[in-house]
Amino acid sequence: MLNSKLTRGQSSAVELAIIIPVILIAIIIFIQLTPNYQYTAGSEVNTFQLNAMAQSILQYIITNPGNPPNWGLNASNLNAFGLAEPGQPYHLDPFKVMALAYWESANSQHQSTAICYPNSPGFQQFLNQYGITALYNSLNWVLTPATTNATWLPNYTEIKQLLGLGPNYNFVLKIYPVFRVQIIPINGTQYATFLINVTRFDTGQPVPNATLYITYIVASSTNNQVQVITGNITGYTNATGQYQFTINIPASPNNAYYIDTYASLGGLGDHGLYFSYTTTPLLATIILPIAQQ
Repeated sequence: MLNSKLTRGQSSAVELAIIIPVILIAIIIFIQLTPNYQYTAGSEVNTFQLNAMAQSILQYIITNPGNPPNWGLNASNLNAFGLAEPGQPYHLDPFKVMALAYWESANSQHQSTAICYPNSPGFQQFLNQYGITALYNSLNWVLTPATTNATWLPNYTEIKQLLGLGPNYNFVLKIYPVFRVQIIPINGTQYATFLINVTRFDTGQPVPNATLYITYIVASSTNNQVQVITGNITGYTNATGQYQFTINIPASPNNAYYIDTYASLGGLGDHGLYFSYTTTPLLATIILPIAQQ
């Protein structure tokens, strides 16, 4: 099967693709080809040939946008598969990555994820026109389609054919972050203080000397007066891959925080996201990668 594996740093890649308007994604991609048949006794698989084929396909996927070039907005007319931004090889298009994430959401088991069935006629009618009958609700209120009937989602069999893979082969596509960026609140301080911890996703080793670009929004309520503070900070991780910063506002459990951190080193980077935990938001928004062709 086709897997788009977007693993959580401080938040999932789906959340980042939804919340951050423009993302230049630095990632590690792994593709694996597996023969789709049972081997008879004495048969031998040419591993070298499979690896060479996988590398060739991977190179094509990350350097070509596919056709149409904006298929991440609607995959119903897909006739060439690629994940690159148009004119930007090796830069992944966030909408195409999000389309793969939606495909995985619609074709995976979500035993620990709530399923929401819209009962408002207007909202239900809006979703039904895109083949969506229900939504998966993550623990952080990120809504993704719970359907396999939407024509705008990528189709595994069609993609396999577009890549020139015959019926005897399956393939798995896995996307990993380069860095894990965690934003951790520090308790017991006079002012709101946070620790950023950057590690390599694959090994867990700390990442020293990474450049951090921090953007924050804080809403503080005192005496029925709401104060909103925004700001940007640039910093560098120390030898243990950490950086601590303070926002000039008294620490309070009533404060609401939104903090995005982009960690960059050697031209590669990843985002980390922190926001105050909310059990039931006042408003939940779903962004669907749909465009009229």
